[in-house]
Amino acid sequence: MLKAARAMPVLDTEAQLGAWLRRVIHRAALDRLRADARRLRREREHSAAHGQRLAEVDERLAWLKTELAKLGPDERRLLVLRFGLDRSLRQTGAAAGLSDDAAHGRIRRSLDRLRNAAKELLP
Repeated sequence: MLKAARAMPVLDTEAQLGAWLRRVIHRAALDRLRADARRLRREREHSAAHGQRLAEVDERLAWLKTELAKLGPDERRLLVLRFGLDRSLRQTGAAAGLSDDAAHGRIRRSLDRLRNAAKELLP
């Protein structure tokens, strides 16, 4: 209605006003239908892309779980302490009975092994 009120021309008869209002309402309805169709199309595209990203994340997580299972229990424990429980190197080392530097070195070697395994997957 605001759109119609702003664009309302000077008309001579009620018949002209009625015809003009019908055209305005018709165009507004078409605009709304087109906007809804565009929104639905965008939502479907977004949903499909989101589903694809979720599948990729699931695939990467499955790969990571497999690779983590290949590490020794001490290596896994260090990674869980450091990254899973968000511990500092000092806290990680202390929990594992290691110095900060020793914990850092072992974590770095474990991460290097995981990175190298990931490189094999890339084309």
